[in-house]
Amino acid sequence: MGNKIRVGIVESDTFYRKGIALHLSEQADIEVVCEAEALSDAVRFASELCPDLLILDLKSTVDAFNVIEAIKGSGSSTRIMVVSLSENSDLVTSAMRTGADGYMLKSVNGKELVQAIRMVHSGQRYLTPSLAYALLKRHDDSHPSDRTHGGQVPGLTPREREVLTIMVEGRSNKEIGRRLDLAEKTVKHHVTNILQKMKARNRVEAVLMAARKPSPNRSNLPN
Repeated sequence: MGNKIRVGIVESDTFYRKGIALHLSEQADIEVVCEAEALSDAVRFASELCPDLLILDLKSTVDAFNVIEAIKGSGSSTRIMVVSLSENSDLVTSAMRTGADGYMLKSVNGKELVQAIRMVHSGQRYLTPSLAYALLKRHDDSHPSDRTHGGQVPGLTPREREVLTIMVEGRSNKEIGRRLDLAEKTVKHHVTNILQKMKARNRVEAVLMAARKPSPNRSNLPN
């Protein structure tokens, strides 16, 4: 296999940090190159070890934002994946605007973590789907006239519109299948078609586009 994704982990919870490191070390394309519990080590890691991606604990909000700004301001190419227990939309928005390349809840499983790391490493941004839905809901509540979701996206079949509408809720393929009485494999096929037709790189981008929102970045996340 080619070059591995070099990952650093800065997390104050030792048990959680070691669990992440163990799981990532089992992936053929990922290598854990550094670990620490103190946020102060993150800037040093980025400048001296230059990992491709840093997983950063957001327990101390102010300090974490300062660290993100310092890393991004230094011109480092290290991407930053924030992990947090908080689902607060304001916190998510602030983290992304400060420079985080992804925001993930600590409750996600190992499979989603690995998927998110690969996506962020490839240059995409990542939000846990339920968080993307929360941001969309807040935007819809503030701008009801902007609502489009699946029903107004051109080029989709009626079934694809149904699937996209449920995707906006942050639901998994299995949950969508239960709702529409479809096999999970069939839902996956519909999702693939939706992404291709919308020219979206991933589910989060498709969900944001469905509400006439561009792909998330620091300057255009809803206020």
